[in-house]
Amino acid sequence: MLLRSAPALALLLMLGPIIAGLAATFFTAFGYFPALGGDVFSPQPFQKLFAQPGLWGSVFLSIKVALISTSVSL
Repeated sequence: MLLRSAPALALLLMLGPIIAGLAATFFTAFGYFPALGGDVFSPQPFQKLFAQPGLWGSVFLSIKVALISTSVSL
């Protein structure tokens, strides 16, 4: 019986920490981080991010630099 459940147990042991890390990242991205006083789940952090001036210029500059450096290295 124990041998039959070994693959599922191994999968759980491998994927458990990954799923926990992704969940923690997801919750903190939406402002839920009780240790720092963020106890409300809301889209406000993303609204603040997209309201930053120059954000899209920085994003496009990063993409341009990545494409140029990749093509130069090739």
